[in-house]
Amino acid sequence: MTINAKEKFKNVKCVLFDLDGTIYLGKKVFPFTNKVLKYLIDEGLQYCFLTNNSSLSNEDYKKKFRDMKIDCLDNGIYTSGDAAIEFLHKNYKNKKIQLLATKSLERQFTANDIILSSENPELVVIAFDTELTFEKLTAVCNNINKGVPYIATHPDNFCPAENGILPDAGSFIALIEKATGVSPLEICGKPGRIMADGICKKFSLKAEELLMVGDRINTDIAFGVNNGMHTLMVLTGENTIKSLTSSAVYPEVIARDIEALIDIF
Repeated sequence: MTINAKEKFKNVKCVLFDLDGTIYLGKKVFPFTNKVLKYLIDEGLQYCFLTNNSSLSNEDYKKKFRDMKIDCLDNGIYTSGDAAIEFLHKNYKNKKIQLLATKSLERQFTANDIILSSENPELVVIAFDTELTFEKLTAVCNNINKGVPYIATHPDNFCPAENGILPDAGSFIALIEKATGVSPLEICGKPGRIMADGICKKFSLKAEELLMVGDRINTDIAFGVNNGMHTLMVLTGENTIKSLTSSAVYPEVIARDIEALIDIF
């Protein structure tokens, strides 16, 4: 596997890591994580944490990484929230946006000159709002029922948690579709194109110069496959080799964990 992977990934310049299930599991950082990250830098490779989880801003993610003692580069985090912000700047610049999100993501949107308002918005954005209230949800549904279009940061139905699962943005989308009969115009995160274009732009790289590493087939691996990136699936998170038997997409390489990258590069 390693020899074949060395050849497959010889043109890779940046490694994209999913977070939960890849870099850590719950609140536990894998013992090899920082060893691998340091190795990549020593070998002249860049890396970036690429996550659909839009409950935190970049700055709050960096704080989380510091608290968990995970090495993060200055430009080493890119979320579906970032992808949504770029989409808004390109397609809804200076428009009023209603955002269903945490205070953390609200701060990032405001800092990036997104005009937030629930009064007569021109677009609604649905994120992973762990501070969701019935009032916020009702306000969003009412505007969508009035004809306001909406997008979502990502499609994940649930987020793994130590005591079970948390309903994620995909579950919010399903609820909104039931309540309004309306589907989102776009979904910005993995496995879609908007996030891929954003990460290529961020590092000024072509898709074939990127390696997507993650544990989820339908988001991480599908993201890489759909967008022309290299892919490596690890078995430290949600999916197993058995999960691939019913999958429409397949990773180039399967590894026990990200420590395999030391042999590959």
